Amino acid sequence: MYLHRYTVVALIVLTLVASTGLKAGPILNGDITIIDPPASVLEGGLTSDTTAFLIKEALRYRVNDPVLAGLWNVAVGTMVDVWMLHTDPVAPSVHFSGTIEFARPILHLDTTLAAMKASDPFMQILTGTLYEQDRVERGLGPVDHTSFGGNTLSYNWVTQVVVDQARIVTEAETPEPLTMGLTGLGCGAIGLMLRRRKARQQA
Repeated sequence: MYLHRYTVVALIVLTLVASTGLKAGPILNGDITIIDPPASVLEGGLTSDTTAFLIKEALRYRVNDPVLAGLWNVAVGTMVDVWMLHTDPVAPSVHFSGTIEFARPILHLDTTLAAMKASDPFMQILTGTLYEQDRVERGLGPVDHTSFGGNTLSYNWVTQVVVDQARIVTEAETPEPLTMGLTGLGCGAIGLMLRRRKARQQA
């Protein structure tokens, strides 16, 4: 009896541990932080002289619209994670740099006002965030350098006017098979324990 109870407890613990690995999230290097979608990324809407913001615009988003699929160069039905890198200092000129290592490969990068404007409406439906639509400075300028390969994006920006932004599309992060197996095993053990307890109460 006690061994059975200890086994169930161990499986519950494994379930909790496994569930924490479902979304490992990007690994950040530099003065940057991950945030949920804010109300606004217009000029003055999300400011910092020391920190860049990586905004979670959409996680496990299925690209069903052929127009959006064309903009991002992915097949219709592809599952993606969508992020926005945003800087908006109060000071007239601030340098931001760092790297972001995503869990899955980067599929597409938008760094111009026109490219981001084209996909803004799709993201705004999900986030409710207000995006800058008229200022060309929103896109990256000649002093802003961004590159990516595989899962990793590097940025070296000098934000001088309005905001600097880039939209990053990666493959959707999915749970590892081991994580899914541990989660399923733990949930099954919890269900079995509850059914046995109910049976004893009815006996």
